[in-house]
Amino acid sequence: MTIANLRGNKEEPWCTMGDFNAIRNQAEKRGGNPVDMNQCSIFENWIDTCKFCELYISGGNLTWSNRRTGEDCIQEKLDRCFFNTGWNDVFPFAQGLALPAIQSDHNPIIVRLVDGGIKRRPTFKFESK
Repeated sequence: MTIANLRGNKEEPWCTMGDFNAIRNQAEKRGGNPVDMNQCSIFENWIDTCKFCELYISGGNLTWSNRRTGEDCIQEKLDRCFFNTGWNDVFPFAQGLALPAIQSDHNPIIVRLVDGGIKRRPTFKFESK
């Protein structure tokens, strides 16, 4: 079973996040061998097939490191949050934040479902007596 199959109704608000163990392009990797562009293309096609948007994550673009130093250091953007337009309609002001990696080789990702300060009209309620 794949995430694309789990999504169910494509119109319902939907979000998935975590370590996808894939990168989209060379800009999402520092150090080590060059990326396999075929693998990047497969990941991009999966994102397109699922009709996902990616939540911008502040606090650091590269979320995984092999924890080595100097020329042996490799960093990649593996941890992400994807959502569909239905989810964005419900949480239009969501914010992603990468925290420092302390006991892991991954930066923990937090998604804050921020209230954008939109004042909504109170719903009309009618009471019959």
